[in-house]
Parts: sequence; structure tokens; C-alpha cells
Amino acid sequence: MIYNYDNEILRRICQNIECYKIPFSRKEKVKGAYLENGKIYFNMRKIMNVCDINLEGEHNIENVLASVAVCYCYDIAIEQIEQGVKSFKGIEHRLERFLSINNINVYNDSKSTNFLAMKSAISSLKENKILLICGGEKKSDNVNVLDDNLSKVKKVIVCGENKDFLTNYFVSKNIIVDTYDTLEEAIKHKNEFFKEDIDTILFSPGSPSFDQFKNFEDRGRFFKKNML
Repeated sequence: MIYNYDNEILRRICQNIECYKIPFSRKEKVKGAYLENGKIYFNMRKIMNVCDINLEGEHNIENVLASVAVCYCYDIAIEQIEQGVKSFKGIEHRLERFLSINNINVYNDSKSTNFLAMKSAISSLKENKILLICGGEKKSDNVNVLDDNLSKVKKVIVCGENKDFLTNYFVSKNIIVDTYDTLEEAIKHKNEFFKEDIDTILFSPGSPSFDQFKNFEDRGRFFKKNML
């Protein structure tokens, strides 16, 4: 069993399971995969530097730690593990940086179908002046999980079935909002996006896609095609 040692619930559950257990941790030096001083280790053997990971966010460091543990179970050499992580550029529609214009990076995070995923995307970015594009199908979800993660969001473009709900929420947080019925209508104004005082355009809907698209892949491909 490979598990996240930093999750207290998982740690407690794993105590009662009889099997060979390999923990991974961003916060503690464990007998398994861990992060220490900007480097990833497995049982005190250095695997690689964190700066060589081509993925955004602390959650992706956890994904790499888990992957390192899996590779060790299959006796894969350290050099192969390092090269595999270095060469991995991420998966389409998952905080995918696909465009940069005038020093503004554009991310496609269409896989974000709930507010917790949106929160993760915002907190993962190193940039601190974000134009957020969001909205989609109405869904019962707790938008308040975003409350403590909005300091980097300078403006929001809202579109989709839940546009009124999201507009009211972001306005209540004193964030400038432009509202459109559909993503297609919003992207017609893309030239104006790049004139804003921002360093990032983040498409992280935080909502299902079915009000306008077949699925999140269809939505993500539409976004990328029409932003180019």
C-alpha cells in the first residue's frame, strides 16, 4: 500500500491494515518517498531536484512522490525514474500551460469540474495576477472553499448556466467580474484579456461542462483552439 502520510485520516486507517506499506510525504522524512530541502528522496537516496519537475502545484509534487514509490516497487533504476519525471509534461486539460503571449501564460484546466479543483488550480500557480475564466453547468457545491485563495485573482470572466451565482459570489469578494452567457461569447473578447494588468489567464471552470459541451475534453479543446 502506497499512501499519503500527510493525510491524518489515511495515516490512521493504514495503522489497522496488515500489508507492506510505503508512505510518501511533503512534510516529514518518512521510510518511503519524501521531500527535503527542495529534493525528492526514497529511503535517504536522492532521486531528483524538485525544480526539474515540469508540473505546477504542491499536489503534483505529491503525485511524483507516489510515482517514485511505485517505481521502486518495480525495481526501476533511479536514473530512469528521474528521466521519466523530467520528461513528463502533464496531461491535457489538467492545468495545462499551452500558450504565452506578451509574457502572459495561458492555462487550460478544463478538468476542473468543482470548486475544490478550481481552488487547487489557483493555489498551484506561482504567478500572482490571475484572470480567471470559470463557470458551467449548475451543481450543488460549496463555493466557500475558495474564500482563502482569491488574493491572486485580479479579475474573473464568468460564463455558463451558473453565471449569476458565480458573479454574485465574486462580486461579494470585491473582485471585478465580466459575465457572459457562454464560453464562446466570452472568448470573442480574448484580445481584451491580454490588455489587462495580469500575468496569467487561467481557464478553470469549477463546474461541469454539460451545459455547453459533450464533456470536459470537448470544452478544453474548444478553449485552446479559440484562444490561439
